[in-house]
Amino acid sequence: MKKGGEHLLFENVNKTVRHSGFELHSNPEAELYVCLGGSAVDHIDGVERSVNAGDVYILDAGSRHYQSDTRDFKCCIFQFDRDKLFERADAFRISSKTGFRELFESSNSLYVDADTLKRIERLADIMREETDFDIIDVMFLAMLSLVGSNCRERRYGDGNSGDKIYDVISYIEKNFNERMTLDTLVEVSNYSKRHITRLVQEWCGMSPMEYLDSVRIRNACALLIHTTLSVSQIAERCGFADYNLFSRHFRTVKGVSPTQFRRLNFEPDGKKGALSSINIIEK
Repeated sequence: MKKGGEHLLFENVNKTVRHSGFELHSNPEAELYVCLGGSAVDHIDGVERSVNAGDVYILDAGSRHYQSDTRDFKCCIFQFDRDKLFERADAFRISSKTGFRELFESSNSLYVDADTLKRIERLADIMREETDFDIIDVMFLAMLSLVGSNCRERRYGDGNSGDKIYDVISYIEKNFNERMTLDTLVEVSNYSKRHITRLVQEWCGMSPMEYLDSVRIRNACALLIHTTLSVSQIAERCGFADYNLFSRHFRTVKGVSPTQFRRLNFEPDGKKGALSSINIIEK
């Protein structure tokens, strides 16, 4: 896709996994970030904020930002022409839909639930295969309508279950290398075991301990690919009690042993860098 022209989207629309941060920079286009997984700290125009799975936010054209403390941060980034977007959103009456303006005007953190996040990712994958740019633009408008109608503000301390489960997910993402049980998560949320299990199941599609396991395996994969740490060291860093337990869990999830996985995927940082990107819309 050519930059500018008559279309909403620019060529740089990526589905990205980051294992390390990036330096301060700015883009001449606006960007929609949708966090699919992992976590990071975003620094936007001097303001610091944590970003976790489900978070959605707009970067205005010219915003200066960088990321730090990335933990297998996975996101979709859509670069777009803001003026054209509002023209077409008005024409399609999308701009009057619930939540659309909040995406651009709210000063609070916004997020969508796990089901909406999966739908957004599916739309992005379909856009990757589409070659008609007019259709891609319409899909982008539809996706923004979907995001706007399902996004919520994070208001901490009001006892709402969405925020509580966010706290639990965030806790798991940041402390996966520590010993953790369901009782630990109950202390974080002040919910019963049964209630917190139901909420995590609804949000992540798995039990709390299964989600913890998936986070540990995800981070172990990053270390296997990008470092020369021994498998035993990686097991310890990712919260597994011993190598055998790590190896069993890893093989169950990935279908191969940690050693085989490394042999197939090893990319030391000095060789290819710590950033891998998959284009959603290709040139």
